[in-house]
Amino acid sequence: MSLSLRSITGNVPVKFSDEVSEALKHNKPVVALESAIVSEGARFPHNLHEVNKVLEVIRSNGAVPGMIAILDGAA
Repeated sequence: MSLSLRSITGNVPVKFSDEVSEALKHNKPVVALESAIVSEGARFPHNLHEVNKVLEVIRSNGAVPGMIAILDGAA
């Protein structure tokens, strides 16, 4: 099944990092991470260490990590 971004997001504006945009353009896997992984996890600075470990695992398996967050009404 193929879904377009528009069919998923409706009218919500979505911004992608350059890294995620390139991955999508070249049909590479992207792993979506909810921003709560940073804000709701361990306390600073341990939360950043844990997130960096997760990002390393994702990249080492050939995927591109993408953090999902809503900022000022845009995803």
